[in-house]
Amino acid sequence: MAHSIVLRMSPPSYGSITPPSAESNSSIHNGDGSTTSPLRQSSRFSLKATYSAKSMVFVFVLATTAIFFAGSIHKKWHNKLPLLRSSSKNIMGSKLTTSKKYKTLYLLRHAKSSWVNSSNINDYDRQLSPKGRAVAHIVGKSLIRQDVDLPDYILASSSVRTRETLDLVMAAWKKRTLDKSKILYSKSWYDLSDEGYFNHLVDKLSREEDISKEEALSGSSSNVTSKHILSNVNTIMIVGHNPGIERLLNELILPSTNDEAKEWQHYSPGHFYAVRFPTLERWSDLGGYISEEGRRGVVELHLPV
Repeated sequence: MAHSIVLRMSPPSYGSITPPSAESNSSIHNGDGSTTSPLRQSSRFSLKATYSAKSMVFVFVLATTAIFFAGSIHKKWHNKLPLLRSSSKNIMGSKLTTSKKYKTLYLLRHAKSSWVNSSNINDYDRQLSPKGRAVAHIVGKSLIRQDVDLPDYILASSSVRTRETLDLVMAAWKKRTLDKSKILYSKSWYDLSDEGYFNHLVDKLSREEDISKEEALSGSSSNVTSKHILSNVNTIMIVGHNPGIERLLNELILPSTNDEAKEWQHYSPGHFYAVRFPTLERWSDLGGYISEEGRRGVVELHLPV
């Protein structure tokens, strides 16, 4: 008669300590029913906590390193990005700081004006709209971010909207304080906005006035814009209106041999252009430089983008 043999497997021995009971998470049962400190369970938890802490430190270091390199790349390449696409082969994106070597003209059209109650307000007295004020602030902040130097002199229309635009731009562009005597307001920039600014600008830059350089620079005759004031400065800013300032921009940068209809740069409200003249030595020669020699300025910066 065959006999069946039944093998009974005993659970593995843990010495004097049995595996932790499913009924308790806080103690370990011994073979005799007594409890002891959960050393093994505590060790496992400590090991997990250590791994978790190391993982958090690794992630933190990795994230910090990524942010550092991203910031370095942005800082290195930000100013090298093209700020304006132009078919006139302009040099774009260079850091724009004034230099004794170059004459530079800043152009700023007043920001968008408000037409609320325009029938009851003279055009000269119209104020900026909320959108126009926002754009002017953005332009000023962009100028300080691009590290653009303030102009030596500002020639501006005396209308309300041009004054407001300039005030907002300068408030945000507070690289240094500009002497108020260097801001020369004139209604002529308002009156001539339909005829164009080029001849008016050339006339101002080449005009002879009976005024000493010391008087001009002291601000005692701040309303007089003379050759004595402007001939020795490098950067002049014009704040005006369309269509005059748009025509001026294009007269300064368009090659005379090109088709103007294709090359013409439209000038939006509140926009800022910096036009540099690499070979112009004296502002009084600007008329001949453009009209007779056929040379042109180079747009170095256009804001906002």
